[in-house]
Formats: sequence, C-alpha cells, structure tokens
Amino acid sequence: GRGMDDYDKVKKIGSGAMGVCWLVNRKSDGEQVVAKEISVVGLSDKEQSEVMREVDVLRKLQHPNVITLHGAFLHTHPTTGKALYIIMEHADAGDLAAVVKRG
Repeated sequence: GRGMDDYDKVKKIGSGAMGVCWLVNRKSDGEQVVAKEISVVGLSDKEQSEVMREVDVLRKLQHPNVITLHGAFLHTHPTTGKALYIIMEHADAGDLAAVVKRG
C-alpha cells in the first residue's frame, strides 16, 4: 500500500519524541502491522526527501535483528498535517518497546 487509506488504525501502542506507533490492520490481507507516524510539519522539502532516502536504505536492509520494513510514505492528515508513516512488521512487545525508545 502507498497510503494510510490502505490501513485501519487499531490502537496506539506507543509514543515518543519522534512520533506515535499505531497497531494497524492492512486492509488487503488483514495482517496486523505497525505504522510509525513521524510528523514532518515544519521540515523543508529537502529534509523530507532526506528522511525518505534514509527510510529507503532501512527498507533494503535485510538482517535477522532488524525489524522488516514494509514501506513508507508521506500522508497529509486534515488536522495534524503532513507525517511520514513507516510500516513495519509487528514484533513482540519487547522488540517494539526498543524500537519506540530508539525513536
């Protein structure tokens, strides 16, 4: 999927300085994955594309200790503005807590 319209938010599972983590259902197959929402409000276009490039590097990284990234996209919400959404596999709570802490 290329947008939050492809996902249903189930519940907020964490938040940190960088953003919020949501447990979401992927509408195409019903799989539960995690959407990390990072506000990019106030970032320049250049900064936004740098963030996207970093995410792309992460997505190409395949390593047993790295949570699989399913995708990332920018989505503009009517009230909260533009945010980067990173879709990743739903790991167990311990792994997830570590991910949220790392920011």
